[in-house]
Amino acid sequence: MIKPIRFLLFLGMVSCLSAILMVVVPEGGWRIGAITISFPTWQSYLEGGAHKQGVALAKFYDVYTSKGNSDSLAAALTYRQRMKYFQFPTDDPCLYELFFARLTEFSSSKRVRILHFGDSQIEGSRISSDLNRAFQQRYGGGGPGWIPVVDIVPSGVVRQENSGNWQRFSVFGYPKSKAHRRYGLMGTFARFTDEMVQAQASAIDSLTADSVYLKAHLPSLQNEKKQAWFSIAPFRRNSAGFNQIKLAFGNFRDTLIYSITAGDKQHEAGIVLPEKGLVVREWNVSGASGAIRFEWEAKDSPDFYGLALQQSQGVYVDNIAMRGSSGTEFHKMDLGLLKQQVGEDDVAM
Repeated sequence: MIKPIRFLLFLGMVSCLSAILMVVVPEGGWRIGAITISFPTWQSYLEGGAHKQGVALAKFYDVYTSKGNSDSLAAALTYRQRMKYFQFPTDDPCLYELFFARLTEFSSSKRVRILHFGDSQIEGSRISSDLNRAFQQRYGGGGPGWIPVVDIVPSGVVRQENSGNWQRFSVFGYPKSKAHRRYGLMGTFARFTDEMVQAQASAIDSLTADSVYLKAHLPSLQNEKKQAWFSIAPFRRNSAGFNQIKLAFGNFRDTLIYSITAGDKQHEAGIVLPEKGLVVREWNVSGASGAIRFEWEAKDSPDFYGLALQQSQGVYVDNIAMRGSSGTEFHKMDLGLLKQQVGEDDVAM
């Protein structure tokens, strides 16, 4: 067993050795033949510490809008070289000009999306929510954009609750869907009835009239309507301001009954006929107070791909957290469904 005092002594020795090397090794390093042995100097170490807070979005924006005379461009290039937290694959100082031009051109008349894919480091809308707020302050918009109906980590921008009888399927984790690859934009979907109900229903459709006994004993025939609900409510300023809710769902074989309440008032109620493809519904919730609750009833639950909390225009940084993702999951998804879910919105990045 390693004793704490020994560990502290080891750290102290490493720190002292590092401090000595930072003084002894020259700025250009030691050159031995074709090999250069370098080590950070005290000056570079202190300067690096001064930039640990990163670069403000406003200054990052200014780099790509400084296009006056050669002096201003040179100043922009000098600043860009200090932006150590950004990597440019082409070393092109104008790489993001088209991106910012699209934000400026479209954000006042339509929705412009920035799809932020990441792993567990952005769960709960870490990072994404701050970027979303910064972009919306400059270009307009309100709300966090797309969020899962059921998530494994509490959101940092909206308070989500549900009835507890939901199953969540994920392309980047477990359980995975056994029926298809239509996970939607968020890489996940949620259901409130067993996914195998659909497979059983398909089996029933293929049975002959003589198979009466078998039909009577298949679980799907005995399946009763099930109910479920989920609710959302903003509790931080970076999720406030949305006045529209868009819901993406699909792939269900039974008539879906729904009811929406805002606070203690019913907002809407109705039915949705069975649909194998994608269904997108949108509601105006201007003036709604309190939590917004969706209640559902059906024998066969749809696959719920996500909710978009937004306005009719502005910029939205959609937080798409894929825990443990290696970045190889996209070929396992139905990309056509992703495009359908985004719809007419302009994806700038």
